[in-house]
Amino acid sequence: MLLNLGFGACEIVGGFVADSQALKADALDFVGDGTITLVGLIALGRAVVARARIALVQGIFLRTLGLGVIGVAIWRALTAVAPDAELHELGLAS
Repeated sequence: MLLNLGFGACEIVGGFVADSQALKADALDFVGDGTITLVGLIALGRAVVARARIALVQGIFLRTLGLGVIGVAIWRALTAVAPDAELHELGLAS
């Protein structure tokens, strides 16, 4: 769980530095997995009703995350933004 959250944090920074949607999406996956696992671990010691509510919140979180990713993909497809592979911010572009 801690590795998922740590890798997610590193990748989100790298995604913004490189302006890479792929890195940002992978970072969201790492953070989502780590968060869901953390919440699941917290729920283990709770009563059945509390675990059911926590599971519902986890489902809502994952649905919202998925819809956000789909929304960004649709927006990028409709605005026809061509990918840029150069790293201008780091001065690596020629």
